[in-house]
Amino acid sequence: MEDSPITTTATNRIERLLTEPYRLFQALGVAGAGLFSLDIVSGDYHCDDNCRRLLGVEAKQSLNYSLWRELIVELDREEVIHAFERQLELQEEQFDFQYRIHHPRGERWISMFGTFYRNAIGEAICYEGVLQDVTSQRMAEEALKRHQKRFRTLVDSSPDIIWECDEQLHISYITPRIHSLTGYSVNEVMGRPFYELATVAEQQALKVVLQTYSAELATITGLTNHLQSKRDNLVVVQTNAVPIFDSNGAFGGFYGVSREISDRLELNRMRYEKDLALGNSEIKALFMLNTSHELRNTMHAIISFSSLGQRRAESAPPQKLRRYFDNINQSSVRLLQFINDIHELAELEGAQAQINLTPLQVDRLIEQEWNRLLPQMAQQGGGVSLVMADNLPLMQGDEGRLQQLLQLLLTRVVRQHLATVRLTVERGDGVLLMSLAYPSEPLSDEQLSHLFDLNRFGTQTDNIDLDLPICRAIVQRHRGKIWAENCREGEVVLRVQLPFHQTL
Repeated sequence: MEDSPITTTATNRIERLLTEPYRLFQALGVAGAGLFSLDIVSGDYHCDDNCRRLLGVEAKQSLNYSLWRELIVELDREEVIHAFERQLELQEEQFDFQYRIHHPRGERWISMFGTFYRNAIGEAICYEGVLQDVTSQRMAEEALKRHQKRFRTLVDSSPDIIWECDEQLHISYITPRIHSLTGYSVNEVMGRPFYELATVAEQQALKVVLQTYSAELATITGLTNHLQSKRDNLVVVQTNAVPIFDSNGAFGGFYGVSREISDRLELNRMRYEKDLALGNSEIKALFMLNTSHELRNTMHAIISFSSLGQRRAESAPPQKLRRYFDNINQSSVRLLQFINDIHELAELEGAQAQINLTPLQVDRLIEQEWNRLLPQMAQQGGGVSLVMADNLPLMQGDEGRLQQLLQLLLTRVVRQHLATVRLTVERGDGVLLMSLAYPSEPLSDEQLSHLFDLNRFGTQTDNIDLDLPICRAIVQRHRGKIWAENCREGEVVLRVQLPFHQTL
């Protein structure tokens, strides 16, 4: 294939540029570079006008090796000369160095790159090369180094743990704050999986959570867990992180910040205990009033029917005695359930209450409870329906407590003989959304706001129902929300929002 006229012309231009010295000098001048030649034997220093301009030497001024040495800033001189002479001894062909010089315009940075020429026995006789002013470049580099140093100082002195991990979740960078919090040095944790910083009890759960975020390429927000510590102190951190992507868009790990919140949690606990100690007297008084009423009514029923049975044991027909015993049994069961509910609620709302978080398939849990109560709901007539989103992610939750939550909500439907029930399960932004709709008269704003409170019962004729307060306590322990809405005419919706990921 023949070369085109354009290709031939370009080739000729390059050849002329290389063969005609003045064109090369012109190109170097445009680049701000100068040519020099140092006769090592005589010490004579020959250079072009660009080189003199770069060194700040006038055209009439004689230039030699000694003057070149004097031009070098004192702090750099010994290092440059030593490196230059070292290259001579090692018989290296090239020498590349940057140094500062005294210049009429002030101190300047010079880059010197050249080649040694030697005689037949290997002695260096000449050094020729190119000089270039790199002051702007060096100033930019120094400014960048100062900026990086300041940034590193700020990062290292941060009260937060700032870290980075790779796509395998192995720690590739972490600040010294990890040592002051846990007693583990930076070297001890570098290269380890990030989830191994957590306590042994939480490592597996944290691993699953991080792997889920990795698979979804999602931002981590408000992830809380305990850290292992060589000391006896309790270290709780809350982590936020963003995914890292390489130039091809592939996932490369996380940049993260973990903030210690141990003191905040302790303060919240103290405030909670203070609130319990001081109490809301109105709520407590109303709850105790209704509690005593419920206990009295139930105990009165037990005593009344047992007394009737005692008095009529010999004269009453067996059917009537059977009815007495049935009533006694029902009242006793109700009383025991009420006492259990009080204990359950007190346990959930206690300052030291804990939940056992494990990865679980929440869709399977919901279907299991729905199918268990479906026959009872279907017997009430009307329509029951479950609408659930596909591919729900794993949830970090207490399986027993969440099962209890579903049982309490669905059992209300059975107990109240509601004909039409609709349970909808959706996936929100990092949260699970459940909506349980059922027929009801519209509730007032006050009723809606206090539906889950202990003090929602206004008279002594009401029976205390602790199901919804227990539901609220379970949801709050999972850092979720629960509320009620008037959805449409003749329908109320209970809504539950639970985060998919947490480790505390």
